[in-house]
Amino acid sequence: MNPSPRFPSLIHLLARVSSCLGAAIFLLVLATPTPAMAQSSFAPRGFQGVSSERSAMEDFQRFREMRLSNTCLRFTITHMPRKGDKEVVHKGVVWTTFYGDGPIFRMELAPANSGKPLRLILKGGPSPALWLNDGKGQPAISSNKALLPGLIFTPFELQTPFVYWKDTKYETTQSFRGRPVLAFRINPPGHFKTSHPDVGFVRIKLDRQFGVIMQTVVYNAAEKEVRKYEAETFTEVKGIYIPEELRVFDLATRDKDVFRVNQAAVQLKHDLGIFSPDSLDKPAKQPPEADFIRIN
Repeated sequence: MNPSPRFPSLIHLLARVSSCLGAAIFLLVLATPTPAMAQSSFAPRGFQGVSSERSAMEDFQRFREMRLSNTCLRFTITHMPRKGDKEVVHKGVVWTTFYGDGPIFRMELAPANSGKPLRLILKGGPSPALWLNDGKGQPAISSNKALLPGLIFTPFELQTPFVYWKDTKYETTQSFRGRPVLAFRINPPGHFKTSHPDVGFVRIKLDRQFGVIMQTVVYNAAEKEVRKYEAETFTEVKGIYIPEELRVFDLATRDKDVFRVNQAAVQLKHDLGIFSPDSLDKPAKQPPEADFIRIN
């Protein structure tokens, strides 16, 4: 897979971005296990007792080292108010890859009201960045704005730089929906605290067997839960784990957004030019229809 001439300049810009603001929730895991993951002592289904701090941190490090696969997913995001307004469904497509030190996503989202399509490129990992189809061609400073008006879901659900924050502490091993998970408390670094004082810390629950985040909760400075992500279901497509349904909750309003994958194309060879910011002026080419597998 050869990068297009425009792509190295994108990587150069990404390397210069050291932080990104927002309420960190979720890393979309579309990965095949690394050899270290395959050889790890992940427990089988069911609660298997408490891990040692050392083994839990080793499992978390393996999770950090998992690489995003090349995929193209067709999805919907449904905003579901707890009361009042009707549900609103938005359709979209996301391309995923891994380059340099982190995952890269291109997302195209069509508003339910037929408004202007949203197209963005974002990079996760330790140096997150975001580009929008706003004609400016510069990385965005903040990603805590909802993808579309009325949604809870933000670009940070894909970036999750908190996974790489150094102040990570293993708390316990517990059962979550009948599965053993490792609970970690992750405290933000100083620069994040300064620019985003309303975020106190993040707590995640990592599945011991599959190495995926099952739940993420963001706490405010008063250590009150304000936002939550949960992985509802995963499915396997040609050896790649696809997050079939994800849910993001606003714990103040009790509204939720449901991200559901409908079709998936995996094991792709992307034209890396689609991840260049100057390609956002038009839709990206999707894989052939024959490559897509229906999820539900």
